[in-house]
Amino acid sequence: MQQGWHRHVGLRRWSTWLWLLFAWQSVLADEPRLLRYPGAESAADERARYPIRVLELALQHQRRRYRLQSGAASMPQARALRALNQGAVDIIWSVATQERDRLLRRIPVPIDRGLIGWRVLLIRAGEANRFASVRTVDDLRAFELGQGHDWPDVAVLRRSQLRVITASGYESLF
Repeated sequence: MQQGWHRHVGLRRWSTWLWLLFAWQSVLADEPRLLRYPGAESAADERARYPIRVLELALQHQRRRYRLQSGAASMPQARALRALNQGAVDIIWSVATQERDRLLRRIPVPIDRGLIGWRVLLIRAGEANRFASVRTVDDLRAFELGQGHDWPDVAVLRRSQLRVITASGYESLF
């Protein structure tokens, strides 16, 4: 009788532990997965708002729950790419290049419908007359073009023999 009682108690303990294990796993399964993304270059930098909102909407339609977290540090593009490779962030948005496609796993969704493929020149309002006669690449060579130091376009513009100055931060361009 004593042996049967021990077996009964032992089975109850195991069943309790198994129940706790399965209950804990369901709690863990309900925990949202953390996705870290690069911090903005500054408090005034609003370029990330749209990609973050698109990401939030896409994640709402997944079976698994996710929680997005911005990195505390500001991250220009090159630093964000390094942070992704080092595991400091989980996701970034960037222009696709052959090199990046080779090194990273790209999610080929043009969240801005290809707008980033267009190049729009920003000029100071007071200098509009200076640019009114620009019609060709040769005309554009009379000006200095500002770019982020780690933007892929820098090499393209320089190969086109355009004068490019680079800045380490986005806001420094203005």
